[in-house]
Amino acid sequence: MVTVGIDPHKRVCYAAAVDAAGQRIGPVHKNAGARDLSALLAWARSLGEPAGIVWAIEDGRGLARPLADALLLAGHRVVWVPARAMAAHRRLRNRTGAKSDAIDAAAVAHAAMAASDAAPHRIDPGVRTLRLLADARADLVARRTQVANRIIAWAHTWLDHTPGDLGRPKGRAALAAVLETAGLDTQAQEVLTGALAEAGDLSARIAGLEARIRHLVEPLAGHLLAIPGIGPVSAAVL
Repeated sequence: MVTVGIDPHKRVCYAAAVDAAGQRIGPVHKNAGARDLSALLAWARSLGEPAGIVWAIEDGRGLARPLADALLLAGHRVVWVPARAMAAHRRLRNRTGAKSDAIDAAAVAHAAMAASDAAPHRIDPGVRTLRLLADARADLVARRTQVANRIIAWAHTWLDHTPGDLGRPKGRAALAAVLETAGLDTQAQEVLTGALAEAGDLSARIAGLEARIRHLVEPLAGHLLAIPGIGPVSAAVL
């Protein structure tokens, strides 16, 4: 059994592997967290493809939760190590007081090996679904912004007209009315009308996701919704 300790930072994470005897094996791996999961797993396999790996992460969940989620969803066991326990094992094994990201990562692994009750990482099914919906909504909003910007550019070129907010039905209806009387040739009319319809379809899909997000987030984060200025989407992201 190999334990991999991870010292998480805002942009990078440091991973160090420790064998059952408590000896560090292989080089320390620097990675970009969840965004670099494939490279992290490839590094773990390069250690000799051990029968099992326990991934121990210093408990900075705001920084490391995406990586913990990614490892768990990939079928790995993940546990959290309190920062105090990591610091104690760093002092125990480095009497000179040396401190580095590599030393901290190894200390996380040693702390996890010494603790029989390390807290396992879990993903609440409701939170997992909510994250998917929030990510899907963000992608659709980005796509709608791209479509709207293209329509605005075309409207300036072909209609000498500045549209209103194309994310709202009123703005799309106003532009559709301008298109009807613009006297464009058939192909230009079809392109602009099609793009406007796409913006409307994206808006409808976004509204549908927001309704589902609202339904899920209320029982999960009512305390966030009670804060003035925090709506369902913001609460879901938080």
